[in-house]
Amino acid sequence: VNTSSLSPTATSLFADFVASGKRLTDRMDGILKKLFGEGSERYVMWKKSAADLFDVIFNEDGTATDISASQFPIEIVGDPKVEFNEEFGQNVFLSEANGTTPVSYLRVHYADNQAFKDALVDGFTMETTFAVTSQKQPGDITPFRATESGGFGFDIVPSGQVKFEVHTDIDGSKGYRYATSGVYIKTQTFYHFVGVYKDGKVHCYVNGINAATGDAAGEFNFPAVESQWIGIGADCGDTNGANFAIVNARLYNEPMT
Repeated sequence: VNTSSLSPTATSLFADFVASGKRLTDRMDGILKKLFGEGSERYVMWKKSAADLFDVIFNEDGTATDISASQFPIEIVGDPKVEFNEEFGQNVFLSEANGTTPVSYLRVHYADNQAFKDALVDGFTMETTFAVTSQKQPGDITPFRATESGGFGFDIVPSGQVKFEVHTDIDGSKGYRYATSGVYIKTQTFYHFVGVYKDGKVHCYVNGINAATGDAAGEFNFPAVESQWIGIGADCGDTNGANFAIVNARLYNEPMT
């Protein structure tokens, strides 16, 4: 970024922002090194990759910033809270819901970003670390999802099991293709989930382990234009909300398998 045209104050603020992003990356590096092991394949792949499509940090005032190359504006819905989490050494986002109706959450609109959509079609990686902070309500919920008759994301079904899904079209047969993890969410427990879409397959990793692989042949489908946004703490149909503590939400152009 060329800062030569910025005022001294703006230049200083930008430098602070970059430094803050680096500190968060360094903290996550330590967390993943401990979780996977420094010599593990998963840690090595993470070190080689960057969340170039989307990478959110949560600010103390309840706002959020995309520090990826996409630099998406992030829309705030409701009155979300952010709190510092000692375990992760960073701010976490606290979404809220009434039952499964989202009350406070974030939207990331991508309909006008063709480069972003082109990158997803060829395969991608989706990552989030989260906890459900109160008793799960009947019905599907999601910490990070973008599905409305098309799209992609993580889904926690009524039983509490998590799956990663994408929507594809196989010779006119449209539908969601799943990798169902076999992991059942417990409240007040943090989980690290990674979903990968690559070469007609979907993979769901839980805490570094490949928990499930499913078939996802066909052409990738997006939702209708008005539903082309990503929800953090909700889905893009303004549904599937819950009370979450969300540590991160990232999208990588590179399918990391």
